[in-house]
Amino acid sequence: MSLPELVQAFNALPRAVKTPSGLVDNHWHFAVRHVTLEPPGDILHIVNPGSRYSISSEGAAQILSCESVAERADIVLPILLKLFTSMKESARDDRFAPWSWGTDDVNFATALEDRLKLAAVRKELCHIRVGDEASSKIALDVWETVVKQLKKMTGPKCGKCENNSAENAKLLRCGGCENIEYCSKACQKADWKEHKIICRISAIDYWTIVAPNAPEAKELALEIGLKLGSGGLRYPIRRLVVTGKDTPENFRKLLGWNDKDAIKSTHQSSRNEILLKPPHGSPNWAMAKSLKLDENCPPWTPLPASKEEEKQVQDIRDMQELIRHQMGSRSMSTITSQDMQDVLVKNFASAWSAKLQTYQDAVNAMDQGVRI
Repeated sequence: MSLPELVQAFNALPRAVKTPSGLVDNHWHFAVRHVTLEPPGDILHIVNPGSRYSISSEGAAQILSCESVAERADIVLPILLKLFTSMKESARDDRFAPWSWGTDDVNFATALEDRLKLAAVRKELCHIRVGDEASSKIALDVWETVVKQLKKMTGPKCGKCENNSAENAKLLRCGGCENIEYCSKACQKADWKEHKIICRISAIDYWTIVAPNAPEAKELALEIGLKLGSGGLRYPIRRLVVTGKDTPENFRKLLGWNDKDAIKSTHQSSRNEILLKPPHGSPNWAMAKSLKLDENCPPWTPLPASKEEEKQVQDIRDMQELIRHQMGSRSMSTITSQDMQDVLVKNFASAWSAKLQTYQDAVNAMDQGVRI
């Protein structure tokens, strides 16, 4: 997505004084943080101080090494906007713009304000707060806790006292994430305040922060041509589907252990889409092409359809036949909402609403002359 398109998408986001929960101020503190894990680099980390909820940019970039704050601002601008335009991927509330935001570095804030104005970002957000010590402290606390927990996951030691597993043959594993072990229930209880941040990490944050540093994830990504930490959840889920690697174990390696409903929903829709093999010119094909979802992808070898999936795919193909009959000699590029109404009402009467998703899946997998 180009910067003008990103700005347009950001400016279109709803914006309110409170976050969608209505409980905390819609203020966000952002900072460029250096990551010392492999691969080393810098990421943009933003925190809502009221809830302590945080999200981070995709993968590591070279930001702090730039010679000037102007260069840093050029790199950070699109990253900052994208964090909000893609926030829906976290399976939390719908996307929204901040009411206000701030950072610590005065010179960096000034340079970024200039870039925001030049890019035509909504004028209310062309001002960046500086000097908010309370927000800065919370943001740093959240970041240090996340880093500390990530480092704990790299070795077989007690997550609290760091006793080696060789000395404690029966370490207790966290029942939530199943990734950190403890030598005693006392250590587990004492560590919970910090560990709960990583234990409850969203799938998108696991994908962008944890997976790029996890050996198992890196090995799997290399095997299936996947760029770790890039894009939203649809990208890794689709890649696992087309390569026949969509197993619970592999989902856990790339996406962690939370947001299971969101992962399941995206997995099911991706399975149906791949099993339908959408042709060139279809909206599904165009979307995958524009988002580069299949870039560097090995040959497709999806797992065979289950009986339930076979029925779902057949229902969609049957719907496509009804659509073709409705269109007659007309091109699919001319299909309208009236055609949709005719197909659904004429064939399903009062039960038409139950077939609406099937209709949408069918249309999206048909050649409508879409070009990229």
